[in-house]
Amino acid sequence: MTAHYLPLTHSPAHDARGDSWIEKLWNAGERLLVNGQYGAARRELEAAEAAAFHRRNAALLTRIYLPLLEACRQVRQLSTEGLISIHVLSQTRRSIRAQMNHFESYGGGVLISDAPARCRMFARQARVSRSPIECLMLLRHGGQVRIASPHQSRFCRGLPLIWRSAELAETLPASPEQICVALPPAGDYMPGAPGHTGAAESIILLYEALALKQLHQWKLPSGGWPLMAALRHIRLIDMACEPITIRLLREAETLAAQSP
Repeated sequence: MTAHYLPLTHSPAHDARGDSWIEKLWNAGERLLVNGQYGAARRELEAAEAAAFHRRNAALLTRIYLPLLEACRQVRQLSTEGLISIHVLSQTRRSIRAQMNHFESYGGGVLISDAPARCRMFARQARVSRSPIECLMLLRHGGQVRIASPHQSRFCRGLPLIWRSAELAETLPASPEQICVALPPAGDYMPGAPGHTGAAESIILLYEALALKQLHQWKLPSGGWPLMAALRHIRLIDMACEPITIRLLREAETLAAQSP
């Protein structure tokens, strides 16, 4: 992967105003995080991170990544504690907004669906939502059902999936190359229902495995802003992925140390 960047041509006054705006987003995100408003905190911190990256401000990025990681981890945890809805060969008549409202009535949740186009639309809405709602999609590849992130645009084969009874549907930890995801049969799994706990633990494991598998598939740039760009793209697969976020933080620290 190669990337080309245009130099920024803002005046010093404009830079100061821009940095001040990013710091306001960062401060707002930190306050929301402390107050337990994790979805709103993620939105503010994501906006701050995107703006700081666009402005090539590595020093600001070093302050953003840890609270952003914590906000995303909390959103992931809350989403898996809500409704887990698995749709296979089925269509819903609900609009995307109505479907999100349905998840919100459970405090959040995870949609797993074999309708890729709908998954991508739902995932876009869920990503900007202040509610802990996430989405995964089911694909068929070589006669096998696989599970993938709607944000995977470069590597869509995902991870192999097996269906197990609700009581046994739990994925065991393994390397990204060896993991085989286990989920209960299609249906809605409310918090506390049989199959919910195993499905929730499987979802947490598979998200990170999806991101790390793609990390190993890419020939990454050696460092600098091109490496940051590649890592940020992979992070979209699992925004709560600690190894990738920490690597972004370390690279930002290196770039900040090199700045005049």
